[in-house]
Amino acid sequence: MPRAFAPPSEIRTSIGACNFAGFTTIALIFKATAITATADWQHLFGVHNASANLAGPGGIWRVSDNATWAGQGDIFYSTSDGGPGCYFLDGLVPNDVWCLLVVRKGAGTVQPRASLYRWDTDVWAHSAPYLAQAVADGGSAAGGTVRFGQFNDGDSLTGDFEAAAGWDSLVFATDGAVEAAGLELALANWQALNPKGLWLFEQASITDPVLDLTAGGADQTFIEGTSISSSVPPVFDPGTGPGPEPPPDYVPLLEIVQALADQITDHVASQDLGGEALQVWPAWVVSPTPPCIDIYAATPFSDQLAYGPTRQRDVRFTVRARVKPVDFDASQEQLLQLMDSRAPTSVLAAIYADRTLGGLVSDVTVTEMTGVVPYTPLANEGTLIGCEWQTRILL
Repeated sequence: MPRAFAPPSEIRTSIGACNFAGFTTIALIFKATAITATADWQHLFGVHNASANLAGPGGIWRVSDNATWAGQGDIFYSTSDGGPGCYFLDGLVPNDVWCLLVVRKGAGTVQPRASLYRWDTDVWAHSAPYLAQAVADGGSAAGGTVRFGQFNDGDSLTGDFEAAAGWDSLVFATDGAVEAAGLELALANWQALNPKGLWLFEQASITDPVLDLTAGGADQTFIEGTSISSSVPPVFDPGTGPGPEPPPDYVPLLEIVQALADQITDHVASQDLGGEALQVWPAWVVSPTPPCIDIYAATPFSDQLAYGPTRQRDVRFTVRARVKPVDFDASQEQLLQLMDSRAPTSVLAAIYADRTLGGLVSDVTVTEMTGVVPYTPLANEGTLIGCEWQTRILL
């Protein structure tokens, strides 16, 4: 069960591998109670240097909507005690509801961005800073600590914590990438993204320390208060599992794309799509027989990863569905069947059915999905409409 915090409650860990600044992504699962007049700020997460000052990746608070900062935001983020910081998600962080918060910041003095998922509504919200505030890189956190639930003996949290993680990279380039990562589904999806620090607050007893699941050394060094909560985030698997089996040293891209096409065929082509047979091809099809899905190399195609071994790269492929708009309403209905993540014809669900493609790759994620778009004919296929899923494959 998650850990409950009530003033004064705090958990600290050693710094581990969390002494980084610049590119930053922080993810938290929490549930906070109503803020009182005497507790305008609730500290969720913070990285402190050896002098107990905010540093490195920075800190995150839930903030009241009182007269001082009314309309500015329910979440505050800063990388230093003196600021400047920024406010996000005004009026969007409810009381007593499990939430997943993702804050991401680029290098330099830039505007961060925040994303919030609510389990009660199954809806994501995304926010730029109020008044377009920019935040500078944090200073060194060498010899410091990571803190949860309290900021220098104040700003105490009343609520529950399930999980937290920090990355020294901009893990999600877009809001769509945040939504597609499956962070609200399972902790294993966090682990697969190789965070610098990863903490699960599901200990059987408060005497069991909170450990850094990355083995990076950011393990618990101090605790005050806390108790075991009786509340859990719905539909969230806290198990990290053993992780996927390491893929072979070399698998041809042709074999990987064929495996992805086969997986989509197995899960989607066998379903009823308005009485028409769906074709799935592991290459760009110039003159398709709609409805058709083709898979081809995207642009940009490959990047050296900001984390992991230097030999490790990712590749990107576009999964495209096209239909012929003879009956425009029926054609759009076919596309919506493929785009509906809850339907048996869901292409997204088919891609995520086995994120290792039978052990050929380390991971597959969908970073973005388009709406309905028209396609200009290249041969004699006529005008087609369709949609696309942008995939990122970690080799």
